[in-house]
Amino acid sequence: MMLNSISSLLVFHFANAILVKDVQKTRIETCSPLKNHQTFSSVEVAIGNPAQLFNLVADTGSNSCIVKDCACKQCPKSWGNCFTGPEHSKSFNLPLFKVNKSDSPNLKQGDMAPAAIVMSFGSGQIAAQIASDEVRIGMVRTFMDKGLLLMVDHALNLEGPFEGILGLGRPSYKESGKSKNEAETSPFTIPGFFDAAHVQRFSMCFNHQADGVLGVNTPEHSNRLSSVGRLHWGLDFQGVSIGKEKLKVGFCDPSSKKEGMETACGIIPDSGTTLIAGNEANIGVLFEALCQNWKRCQKMHGELVKELKKMAKAGISVSGPGGIPFAMIQKEPEIVAEMVAELLTQTEGAKEESKGFGPGPIPLGDQVPAEFTPAGLQRAAAEDAAEDDQEPAESAPESPGAESKEGSPEGAAADAQAPPDFAPEPRGSPGAESQEGSPEEFKLPQALTLQLLLEHCASWIEGVDLNQEMPELTFNVAGANGQKQELIITPKNYVLARAVDVEVPTVANVMRIPLKTKKLEHKKVCMMAFSPTQYTTQLNGDVWIMGTPLFYEYTAHYDRGAGGEEKDIGMGFTAHKEEDCGTCQGNTIQRPSQSLIGSESTRSGHSTTRSGMGMEALKYLDKQPVIRPIRSSESI
Repeated sequence: MMLNSISSLLVFHFANAILVKDVQKTRIETCSPLKNHQTFSSVEVAIGNPAQLFNLVADTGSNSCIVKDCACKQCPKSWGNCFTGPEHSKSFNLPLFKVNKSDSPNLKQGDMAPAAIVMSFGSGQIAAQIASDEVRIGMVRTFMDKGLLLMVDHALNLEGPFEGILGLGRPSYKESGKSKNEAETSPFTIPGFFDAAHVQRFSMCFNHQADGVLGVNTPEHSNRLSSVGRLHWGLDFQGVSIGKEKLKVGFCDPSSKKEGMETACGIIPDSGTTLIAGNEANIGVLFEALCQNWKRCQKMHGELVKELKKMAKAGISVSGPGGIPFAMIQKEPEIVAEMVAELLTQTEGAKEESKGFGPGPIPLGDQVPAEFTPAGLQRAAAEDAAEDDQEPAESAPESPGAESKEGSPEGAAADAQAPPDFAPEPRGSPGAESQEGSPEEFKLPQALTLQLLLEHCASWIEGVDLNQEMPELTFNVAGANGQKQELIITPKNYVLARAVDVEVPTVANVMRIPLKTKKLEHKKVCMMAFSPTQYTTQLNGDVWIMGTPLFYEYTAHYDRGAGGEEKDIGMGFTAHKEEDCGTCQGNTIQRPSQSLIGSESTRSGHSTTRSGMGMEALKYLDKQPVIRPIRSSESI
C-alpha cells in the first residue's frame, strides 16, 4: 500500500492542544532505560493487553506514539517486532470515522473507515492509522484513546532496528484564550503518551556506550528556562563562546535582533537528532575560530600556508575555493590532504611538545613532488629564512592563528569575530581570478585545516586527551522568562569517530610493468559533530538544533506545564559533572555519590565508564546520522 493511497482515506491536520491535569504532586518519580543506538536512543514500551514489547525511538521533536504494524508490507523484517493488536490485544480498538472525501473507488463520502495520517520525520515519511490501546512505559500506564498510531506504510531512508517512535515533544496550549489556526481546523486532538498519562515533567540523559535514563515525574528544575517559540522545545540562542576564556564567536548576538523578532537566533534541544545542526556559514566561522584557539591546528595551518607559498613560488598551482566562503560539503584539494598527512609524519619537534604527535604514517600518493614535500623543502629552508622573515605583511593574513602570540585573548577574540581566511573576497582581489579563465588561487581556510587534521587523527590522537588539548564550546542560551544558562560541550562530545572507506594510491606490477592504481582501505577518522542546515524563521532568526552531544553532557529536564499557558512550558539542564546521569534500575534512578562523580577509577561497570585517551574516548558512528528537517518559517 503506497503513501498516496493511504492519505486519500482521511487525513487529519492535527494540533497538540492539550490540557494537562495538575497531578504532578501525587506522582512518584520513576524511570526507564534509554537503549543507546549511536545515532539515537530508544525506550522499551509495552502496548496492548496482554502486552507486546517494542523499542521506540525517544524523540523530543515529535509528539506521537507510533508503532510498526504487522500490516506494513514495506517495513523490512530487520527493523524488528511489529504490532498484532487486532489478533492478540483485548483492549485494542480501531475506531471508524466518517469519510469527508476520498479518491479511492472503494470509498465514498459518508462511508465509515479508519482514519489515516501522513507525518514527516528526519528520515522520511510515515503513514499511520489512528487506533486505541493500553500503553505502558516502566510504571506509567495509560489507555491511549485515539492516540496510538499504527505505521502501515513508510518512505523512510533508515537502517534498522526501528519499531516506532515515542514522541516527547512540546505541548501546545491556547494563547490568550484564542485557539491556533491548526487547532481550529482539527476535528479532534491526537494525544501523545504523556498527554494521556498526565505526566507534567520528565528528563533525559545519555551515557557513553551504555544505556541512558528517561526519568518520569521528575522534580521541578531550579533554573527553569521558559520555552521560546510555538512548535518545538526551543530556547533563545545567544551565540557560542570558545575555551575557558569564553571568547565570543561573531554570530547570533542578541544585539543583532531586528524589530518584530522575539530572538536573534533560536536553538532546539532534540534527542532525535544525532549531530549539532546550524547555519552553514556560522558553522564555518565557528570552525575557523576553533582552529585559531587550538594550538595543534594553529601549528598545522601555519605549516600548510608556508608549503603552499613555496609551491606557488615554484610554479605549482593549487585550485580551490579562493574567495568563495567555505562549504561544509566541498571536497578539499587532494594535494592539501596529502600535505597534511605528510606533515603529520614529519613533525618530530612537535612530538616533544605534545605526546599526541605519535607515529603512524598515512600512505601518500604521488601528487606532491618529492622536492616540494616538507622533507624536501627543509633543505631549502636556510636559503628562504631571511626572505620569509622580511614578509610579515604577506603571511599574517593567511595564518592569523599561527602568527598570533600564544595566550593572547585579545588577538584570539578579534580573530574569532572576523576570521580573515573565512571572509569572502571581492572579485578582482588577490584571492580571486587574476585573468579571465585562469584557475583561482587557493587560499586555505582554517576551517578546512581543522577538518583535515581531524580526518587524519589516527596519526596523532593516541595518548591524547582531547578535553585537555582542544577548547570547550559554550552555547549561550536563555528562556523567554529571561533566565540564562551556559551549556558547555566538551571536545569528546563535539568530535566523533567513524570508519570510512578511503582510496589509497598504490603501485601494482602487471607483466613486470608498474601501474599506478588505487585501493579501498577501511580507516578510522575523526569528524566534527556538526551538520549544516538552513532553518530561518521570522520570529526567531536562524535556528540551530542541539542533538545528542547535549544529552551526553547534561540531563535535560522538561516541564510540560500545568496551568494551560505557554509560559508554563520550560526546560532546565543539569551538568553530569554536578549530577551524574546514572542508570535506571528497578524503575528507580541510581546515581553514584557526589564525591565519586568525575572519578574514572570509581566507575567500573558503571554506564559512563570510558577511556579518557585517544579515539576510544569518542562517540563512534557506523550509521548515517539522523537530521531533522524543519519547515516552519514563522517561529521555532
